[in-house]
Amino acid sequence: SGESATIQSAPRAELELLEPVMTAAAALALPAITEIRLDSGAMLNHYQVDDPAKAAVAVLIAGGVADAMPGLADLALSVHDRGAGDLSAAALSARMRDQGLSIFGNSGLHTSQIFATAPAQNMDQIAAQLAEMVIRPRFDADDWAAAINRKVNAITSAQNQPDYQAGRRLAAQIYPAGSPEARVPDADVVRTLKLEDAKRLFQQRMRPERMTFHVAAKLPPEAVAAALNKAFAGWRSEGVAPQLANYSSPGIRDE
Repeated sequence: SGESATIQSAPRAELELLEPVMTAAAALALPAITEIRLDSGAMLNHYQVDDPAKAAVAVLIAGGVADAMPGLADLALSVHDRGAGDLSAAALSARMRDQGLSIFGNSGLHTSQIFATAPAQNMDQIAAQLAEMVIRPRFDADDWAAAINRKVNAITSAQNQPDYQAGRRLAAQIYPAGSPEARVPDADVVRTLKLEDAKRLFQQRMRPERMTFHVAAKLPPEAVAAALNKAFAGWRSEGVAPQLANYSSPGIRDE
């Protein structure tokens, strides 16, 4: 319009109120990060934190929902912690409870994650339990059937919600037709998913060269690396790595 506008500075009183917040923010410092290549080929990113009590682990794995049949990736991650090795879900739960361990996983669009927390002095137990779940997952048939039912019920319930319908329409509008980002699980398709397919996907996806351990703990990084190397001793990738889906860029498409 050709008109100019005057931008007025904030009143002095408001700046004084913000000053403590700005000072605190300026004092924040990121934790020291140490990168170590583990014997298996996986990467460790160690974050030195001040809390001596807890250790937190986030395992990021390349490959997610986009790299499998709709529903298969998140279902595989939802049952991988229902028992491990020779332990049933109940026995594993009791062991983790005794050790103060909490472990769960989920699958995003292009990455999968396994999260674990425990007392920092139990780092060896964290590493050992993660290794057992990754290398020797149980995949019990009854747990798989229960997971299928939960997924179908969740999809059926969500399909009647306005936000689900709006999200589905938006994804179809902004992503290329057939792209992984535009896909949504269908209840009928989920019912056809097989336990053997979930096992195969899990084994193909758990490859050390596609895995990064992010560990936040007040422990020497060398001690964390030693615990992970011991737990995953001898573990190596087998066969050819599965191809990963490309990311799709969103954009409004013409009808």
